[in-house]
Amino acid sequence: MHIITRYRRLSLWNKIAFWGSLASIFGVAIFVWNTIDTARRQFSEPIAISRVYDEIDSFIYEGVSDERPIEDVRQTLPAISSTPFLSFSVRSDAEKHTVQFAPYLLVDVLSAEPFAPQMLALYEAQRGAGGEQREFKGMLRPVTGLQLAPHLDPYDRTLKQVDFFTLAPGEIEEVFLNLGYYPGYKFTYRIGLQYRYQDKDRTLWLPDTYERGVPNTELPVSHFGRAYVVSFHPDSYEEDVATTQSRYTEFQDEVEQFVKQTRVFSPRDVDLQVAD
Repeated sequence: MHIITRYRRLSLWNKIAFWGSLASIFGVAIFVWNTIDTARRQFSEPIAISRVYDEIDSFIYEGVSDERPIEDVRQTLPAISSTPFLSFSVRSDAEKHTVQFAPYLLVDVLSAEPFAPQMLALYEAQRGAGGEQREFKGMLRPVTGLQLAPHLDPYDRTLKQVDFFTLAPGEIEEVFLNLGYYPGYKFTYRIGLQYRYQDKDRTLWLPDTYERGVPNTELPVSHFGRAYVVSFHPDSYEEDVATTQSRYTEFQDEVEQFVKQTRVFSPRDVDLQVAD
């Protein structure tokens, strides 16, 4: 029998029950869909790293002498970089709400060790001025744990005091990090971004870790594949220990003052765990 004919033969109460059952089925389906969608929104990251630009232009090799051919060193030995620059794009994947992120980058130093006594360097840098939108400056001290790279004013090169930056849904922000390394040490570290979404503080870490540093003694340096010249590394400073300590202490004092004036974010709220 045709379904419409059968429906017409139903009593009024049976028709009401039929439509009630149909509404219940649709209601359950809508509830399940909303639950799944809410869970997806809750557990998915509202921001993402869409690009990391890390052009290595300096290579330091430990435990090798300048008697070894340059190309052999370059092609066969692991290197530590002294390159101070790294940039990345952070994109908002939020559908409705804005995302706030802190006016500093997180640098989680996993290890800090002195360089080996014997080493050499291959230097291929051609560094010019950059025009990045958000620039951050850090100076890593030879201690493990969380260190900060605050936002830098592009005009007077001082720490720029702001409470936060904002990403609208779908917006992309370019971030540029300039790191200094305490001379004589090699650092292993990761870089993170502290942000807030719908009143919850979260931390996003870049996918890779980095091993970098600068020597504080003279060593054989090859510029663009030419013969080695014994000199200080181009990324290091020819200064005594007291002067170096003073530079890093002064910067640390600036960072601490910067953090005290930040009213929205605090490094104490950083989650150092990395999600699987």
